[in-house]
Amino acid sequence: MTSDLSGNLMSGLYSLIAHNSEVIVYVSGSLLSVIALFIKPTRLALLYLLGFGLLAFNFEYDKHLMLPLRAQTIATVAGSPDTHLYTQRLVNLFLTDLVPVMLFLLGWGILFVAITLSLTKNPKTQIQNPK
Repeated sequence: MTSDLSGNLMSGLYSLIAHNSEVIVYVSGSLLSVIALFIKPTRLALLYLLGFGLLAFNFEYDKHLMLPLRAQTIATVAGSPDTHLYTQRLVNLFLTDLVPVMLFLLGWGILFVAITLSLTKNPKTQIQNPK
């Protein structure tokens, strides 16, 4: 393999990881949660899976799904671009502002609940009050 080919491959790999680092972490968390669910099914592992899954979906929604879905919904509901401006603003508000924020908050909220439950259920992690 020539040096420029290996350099290009390393540059491409770095770009891939830098561009998708968030979703790589979320999918890794989801995979670890699935493995934990297969080993010992618990509500806690399910909460981790739901949290990481929502965050991964939110990342892909922001990056790939939001604009085509908004364009398709506006074309279906409003018809021509000059009519139904209020409806277009509502669709824009819902699909580009509310859905991403709600997915983000719900994903991190579920992870926060899972972390809190894992810290409070395990007696080793509870702080002992000295008497």
